[in-house]
Amino acid sequence: MAGTSNSTSNRLRSINNIILCGHSGCGKTTLGRIAAHLLGFGFVDLDQLIEAQEQQSIRQIFAEKGEEYFRSLESSLLQQLHLLSNHVISIGGGTFGSRKNLEILSSLGVMVWLHCETSEIARRLAQDPKELAKRPLLADLAILSNKAERLEQVKARLVDLYEGRSKFVEQAKFYLNVSFTSPDEGARSINGLLRKKSSLKLLKKVSKPPLPSSSRG
Repeated sequence: MAGTSNSTSNRLRSINNIILCGHSGCGKTTLGRIAAHLLGFGFVDLDQLIEAQEQQSIRQIFAEKGEEYFRSLESSLLQQLHLLSNHVISIGGGTFGSRKNLEILSSLGVMVWLHCETSEIARRLAQDPKELAKRPLLADLAILSNKAERLEQVKARLVDLYEGRSKFVEQAKFYLNVSFTSPDEGARSINGLLRKKSSLKLLKKVSKPPLPSSSRG
């Protein structure tokens, strides 16, 4: 048993960090916290680091200082994580859309793309205006009182955002489809794959991960 435990520990150390990537609303933060607990890893949420440093919410930073300033903060904080190990790191939905950030992320650890269908993300976000209001690129849609209209507008906005970022998705080494799974199930999948003899075996490796549907219907 001791040998098995040591072998598992060595495999986990060899992973360094797990970086959870995915579009806004796919559940990176919730799943990441659970996965970190199961693995005995630390957990870092990049957006929360930014909010702590700036003493402002992400929405306030966007509104008062602009997206360019925010993206600069993202890159700066990512660089400061270069000595981090044994952590699950959750990054923002737009962090992945920068080649500079991709270079930094690739040196930090294994990037795992959490894939979630556009329609499912839209459903999750549109049902809660308060949650929607926290997301700067979607916040203006939170005032829509008609639920059906809000859902359609959120879905359309997400499609536009995702089309601009889709070329970067395949840079992740692995993906996990979390469209219709609970955060606990997704976290257990990540925990399980790291406990296997072939590290990351349970995540399907693809050259071109599935992209969000461009259909607005």
